[in-house]
Amino acid sequence: MKNIEEFLLVSASQIFQVGLKFLRQKLYTVDNPGWRLQVELVGTKLENLNIERESYEISETDWYTFIIKDKKFDAAGDPSKLEILIENFKRIVDQQD
Repeated sequence: MKNIEEFLLVSASQIFQVGLKFLRQKLYTVDNPGWRLQVELVGTKLENLNIERESYEISETDWYTFIIKDKKFDAAGDPSKLEILIENFKRIVDQQD
């Protein structure tokens, strides 16, 4: 839960530390059910990064996926995967340092 709180309450200093000019994020529920997280990467050090879709599906109720394309991180997962979606985004940011 700590990762979720940190991500949603990101401070200007945290954004600066990862070299992002701004962090525009959208978090919403999807009807299958689950979460969808989108982070705009325009104006950041990640804006030219492309990552092929990675998908993990154990069952209909145990899954997540993410991609970076068109200057956007786009991830979705089952209701228990919000923290994993955020951790994947943070891992990608950290790998770019």
